[in-house]
Amino acid sequence: MHRKKPGDTQEVPVSAIDRALKEKSHKHIYLDVLRVFAMFCVIVSNSDAHGLFAGCPRGSVSYWICLLVSILSSSMICIFFMIIGAEQLKREEKTEDIWKHKIPRIAIDIFVFSLLYYLGNVASGQETFRPGNFLLDLYSQERVIPFWFLYAYLGILICLPFLRPMARYIKNRDYVYLIGLAVILLNALPIVNEYILLDRYSLNPSMRLDWIMEMTVLYPLLGHFIRRRLSLKECKRTMVSLWILNLFWIVMTAYRTYVATEFSESTTIFTNYHTQVRLLNSLAVFMTARVLLDDREFSEKVKRFWSEFGGLTLGIYLFHVAFMERIPALNTIKTILMGSRTGIPALLCSLLWSVIVMALSAALTWILKKIPLVRKLF
Repeated sequence: MHRKKPGDTQEVPVSAIDRALKEKSHKHIYLDVLRVFAMFCVIVSNSDAHGLFAGCPRGSVSYWICLLVSILSSSMICIFFMIIGAEQLKREEKTEDIWKHKIPRIAIDIFVFSLLYYLGNVASGQETFRPGNFLLDLYSQERVIPFWFLYAYLGILICLPFLRPMARYIKNRDYVYLIGLAVILLNALPIVNEYILLDRYSLNPSMRLDWIMEMTVLYPLLGHFIRRRLSLKECKRTMVSLWILNLFWIVMTAYRTYVATEFSESTTIFTNYHTQVRLLNSLAVFMTARVLLDDREFSEKVKRFWSEFGGLTLGIYLFHVAFMERIPALNTIKTILMGSRTGIPALLCSLLWSVIVMALSAALTWILKKIPLVRKLF
């Protein structure tokens, strides 16, 4: 057993996996693969595919397949928060450097792209040009709905100075405690409230911890835990059990949605259980990607492709809304593609449309990253 020498700093010993990460960082292609996969799922979730199951015959094969795609795609946004934790929480960085470089970059992205979308609305006659209202809205809410992720990312960056020591010094059993607490608060309690307490009672809001946990603390810490603390052997041993629990929760969520659709015609009601899947599903997907890809050798071309593609995902996220719904010519193509299709044909067309949107967004981002000043936005 390693013994500390006099004068050694008092910190958690560096694990073997941490040393391996420094020596073999080129192998961590799985983070870029996860970025691209999560980005595609986000686009699918923001497309018509998200609610196609509502138009299928209730209980049919097409209903269950479309519902499964809707549930799984809506949970993948959390993968981005886990990647942030896997990459950011290990670094040593001064608080003033975070405020000088990282925070302004995301704040500028929010301002610039919200302004571009706003000016587009003004030009199309959807809004009146009122700069004061625009700035107040920018402060109080996301003007483009998917931009909520950027606000959450900003929150994580602000919290990095205390998230990093937390990630570094808490023990593995505390990570397990965190996961267990999250499963209880985010997964189990909603079911207890609905089916046992019949929605008449819920946990006292003053006791709820999930308000600080999910995006800012929970997912970044879990990403750090899987990448930095767990060995591949531990991931392999845990992965099967995690998938069993995850699939059970997916089936339960699908069934609860099926029951809810009997009495409701609201799309909001149809999807209000989806968020209860994202914890276990994100954990299972992140861990599986590491198990399958982290210990494999890839050619330089493959590594370069995924590295460059993964580096485009922020730009894809910023542009995909425009390509999806703001450009008339593309809306015409989408209308022709979707037609009056329903069920599986509509799902396949929607997935194809998502691929087109992602490709166009990636191409535009790749071009803009060649421009010296503009590239700093991405």
